[in-house]
Amino acid sequence: KPWEFSCITLWGSVMWDEQDQLFKMWYQTWGNVQPPQVSTFICYATSKDGIEWEKPDLGLVAFDGNAKNNIVLAPKRAWLDSPTVVKDVSDPDANKRYKMCWCESGPNDPPAIFHATSSDGVHWIRFADAVLQAGDRNSLFHDVQRKKWVVITRMAGIGDRSIAFAEGDEFGKYVPQRLVL
Repeated sequence: KPWEFSCITLWGSVMWDEQDQLFKMWYQTWGNVQPPQVSTFICYATSKDGIEWEKPDLGLVAFDGNAKNNIVLAPKRAWLDSPTVVKDVSDPDANKRYKMCWCESGPNDPPAIFHATSSDGVHWIRFADAVLQAGDRNSLFHDVQRKKWVVITRMAGIGDRSIAFAEGDEFGKYVPQRLVL
């Protein structure tokens, strides 16, 4: 698809949604284009068997003036990276059932981790501000035993070859990250 540019990457998430009896995928696109053109998007696909995938026309985000695509999120900065989606069936607020974490950056914007929530995994409400200043590779999970939300990312200001850990009792509210590797 044109909005997928030169490649799609699974710096994203795939899950079996027990409730909907459907595989769901959120993936990242990438194109070698320069700002102000957006070169990355988060797209959505579904599958009944995990092999054959459908990319629904969602009508949410315009690309070249046309919203007939499967884009669920576009960056507010020049580009985004490494989206992770988690379905949180324990959240009492059904509007926050799905949780997303990703990195955004740009020529004048250092990398930062952003979050969003959704009732259906398609229509996302972004947090107003970044939740962490961090590197571009990241992952999110909920540690059920410890009851903590965890973001693994690169440590801001150290360079590319680092791994940092931030955790918190609430999604999007973390203690300062610490270097772990």
